[in-house]
Amino acid sequence: MFDSLAINNKKKIFNIHIIGICGIGMSALAFFLCDRNYKITGSDRSNKAKILKNLQEKNIIIYPGHDSNNIKDIDLIICSAAIKKNNPEYQYAIKNNIPILSRAEALAYLFKNTYNICITGTHGKSTTTAMVHKIINNDISHTLILGAIDKELQSNYSYSSAENLLLELDESDNSLNYINSSILLINNIDTDHLSSTRTLDDLFFLFYAAIMKIKDNGYLIICDDDPMIKLLFDKYPDIYKLNIIKYSINKNSDAVVKLISYVYIANIFSVKITISYNNNIYSDIILPFIGKFNITNAIAAISVGIALNIDISDIIARIKNFKGIERRLDFQGLYNGCMVIDDYAHHPTEIKNIIDTIKEYISFNKNYSKLLIIIKPMRLSRLNYLFQEHIDVVKQCNNVIILPTDQYDENSDEFPLDSYKLYEKLKELNNNNVIYYTDTKENLKEIIDKNTTNGDILLFLGAGTICEYSKFLISTDKKEK
Repeated sequence: MFDSLAINNKKKIFNIHIIGICGIGMSALAFFLCDRNYKITGSDRSNKAKILKNLQEKNIIIYPGHDSNNIKDIDLIICSAAIKKNNPEYQYAIKNNIPILSRAEALAYLFKNTYNICITGTHGKSTTTAMVHKIINNDISHTLILGAIDKELQSNYSYSSAENLLLELDESDNSLNYINSSILLINNIDTDHLSSTRTLDDLFFLFYAAIMKIKDNGYLIICDDDPMIKLLFDKYPDIYKLNIIKYSINKNSDAVVKLISYVYIANIFSVKITISYNNNIYSDIILPFIGKFNITNAIAAISVGIALNIDISDIIARIKNFKGIERRLDFQGLYNGCMVIDDYAHHPTEIKNIIDTIKEYISFNKNYSKLLIIIKPMRLSRLNYLFQEHIDVVKQCNNVIILPTDQYDENSDEFPLDSYKLYEKLKELNNNNVIYYTDTKENLKEIIDKNTTNGDILLFLGAGTICEYSKFLISTDKKEK
């Protein structure tokens, strides 16, 4: 059953204020609480139009900024991990003894006794979670809490009163440690969200602790190709005692579900794959996207469907109709005959996966000839910890525009390596077609016009505000026609 929010045995909670409510994870939690008849208010400095619209349609009052006056007759504060402790609303709650929960703590209270299908890993979890939703939705009624906007739902959330949860779990805020999974899928483990106080060993232990919270008779589903997952098993061999389903894109793997082959489908952004499941071959499976990393995500989602006893023929039919999620290899339209793609990739591994995928697509589809990437690194801390990795990936591209880093209140004294330093390093490596751009998105159009011709692909990369640039570019093309 869904549990109520009664904190420390105090009075029943009814009025909840969410600080950072427009965040992708916080907004989904707000939707759920609203559907469970809590009265919700929230505050946020950002203006994410689609999320804001969806929240307002639930009659949730949202304050455009943080102020102690926003907290009126509130029983509980739920605070985003992105909020600093000096936030005026947070400080007001402390001074007035209003209980405060993190998002992870709230999820733990609410979903303590439900059947929890949890998808995690450093990369690909949003896409995989959305695909699992598509695969199981007709058979298993469930609430979906997603870390992206599902294109079919036009939301990051879907509600069901049934006591089943499909949840994207993030390692960045330690949410992994709070939820007891019935099924836990780990796509991969990579060096992200590390710091002077969070080492790789800490990250390994976080995943291990989450694995050991799997409920009795539950499943651990893992990618057999991921070297860091193999290291995790070496470090904590008692994991082998669990019920484990392995999947792989290596046909020589002993995984239960594995890729045998794939081919591009002419003239559309899709591939056709052949897989093996329990040594039976299933061919001509159409996936409405490209990229080996996306094929891996699809096979992961198929594995969850199998663990939940969904018929393999139904899984194959449903995944063909998956609409995707926003900001993941997201085709925006055409600009002056160039294909414009927006992608959330912000970690070097993700950036490499996307670039390799587009290069492979260009080699197959002769309608396109050149790739220009426009990249806006996210967070000084990530760029500093993974500076050489960013260089190694971006230098593989002949045509690059680098925009200033989305800093998110980080201190440049603590993290001195920024986008300009990345640009300087690439210039030292004789990448002459790299441009550092600091002007407006309106004027970026002129730079793109000078550096592209009909049949090029423009790839906008970054987790922050760069999506505004690709949308603006498309809008100008429409206006001029």
